[in-house]
Amino acid sequence: MNLIKELTVKHNLPYKEKRNLTIKSPLGLYHYEPQTGSFEINGSKITLNFNPVNGISRVTEPASIRLHFEDDLQTYLEISPKSKFQKMIDSILIQKSRKIQQEFEINGDVHLIENLISHRKLSDLLKGERVFLKIDKNDTSSISLVSQYGITNVNQFEKYLGILKIIKQKLFQLQLTAV
Repeated sequence: MNLIKELTVKHNLPYKEKRNLTIKSPLGLYHYEPQTGSFEINGSKITLNFNPVNGISRVTEPASIRLHFEDDLQTYLEISPKSKFQKMIDSILIQKSRKIQQEFEINGDVHLIENLISHRKLSDLLKGERVFLKIDKNDTSSISLVSQYGITNVNQFEKYLGILKIIKQKLFQLQLTAV
């Protein structure tokens, strides 16, 4: 059973799949199996998208998880993994940084970033992961997480969901203190 179907069955929600495509190429036969799931967990609306390609050579397609907010938060955040070169330069130029800053490039609202880098559990969840997190400047009503290597099982999905929920919690704490 695929991950989206497994999650929707677990939470007793509707599931749909698009028609699978098979493509013949000089490299072999490839199967394109787009999958989308939208569901609510603990009061949070979540959208999950996969566009897996299977064939002769192993291809890893990123998976996207989007956590929707009830309100438009008017904030910006972008977290992406640092390259080995960036890590090397940072180790020379920046002597003291937090664990999360050693592995990730973080841009956005300064107060939000300060709250996120001091959050120990978030740092532990992100350790060793290759994920991209973004609250778009044009659409601040959701946060998306894209895993570079896809999502392999329900436990990994729940870990990524935990990352998103921590960020959501910090966002709402900042919104409350700003009012």
